[in-house]
Amino acid sequence: EVPKGGYRPQFRRVDVTRPGDLSFIASAGQPMSIDSDRARRPILAVAPFIAFSRGTFERHVADAIAQDICVQLSRFSWFEVTDFLTAMHLSRKKLAPLEIASSLCADFFLSGTIRKHDSSLRVTVQLADAAAGRIIWAERVTLHADDQELARQDDIVERVAARIGDMYGVLATTV
Repeated sequence: EVPKGGYRPQFRRVDVTRPGDLSFIASAGQPMSIDSDRARRPILAVAPFIAFSRGTFERHVADAIAQDICVQLSRFSWFEVTDFLTAMHLSRKKLAPLEIASSLCADFFLSGTIRKHDSSLRVTVQLADAAAGRIIWAERVTLHADDQELARQDDIVERVAARIGDMYGVLATTV
């Protein structure tokens, strides 16, 4: 805080009451430990996307998009992202995305589906609050037969990651 009429800031310790709290203020001269840093940042799990079609191409696209979103989200430093391969291992045990998030102690989870629709693929992505199990944000994108190449998938990954992880994105406005 900066007192009225002054220019020298005053620092005070802020009590962090839950893991998702974004209180980034620490006492002056007090180094922050990794544990206190971890306690303040929300944790996001990216569950493997479900391919509604039985084709190997759709399964490949689902895994690639989910893993790439996980990588893009891990570049944001104000929240943590769980290991995608661990989430994939848990999904092979037939756990639902909410159960995966719970197993990984995540505050939020991202899940999605891929389905074939005529000659295109429909990608649906949703972000949910793990404690409440409620959808916070969702988006649907259609990949047409002529643009199912890697560049279009990268556009989707970057758009989803920015929409969720940006400081003015969905996650920041929810926490």
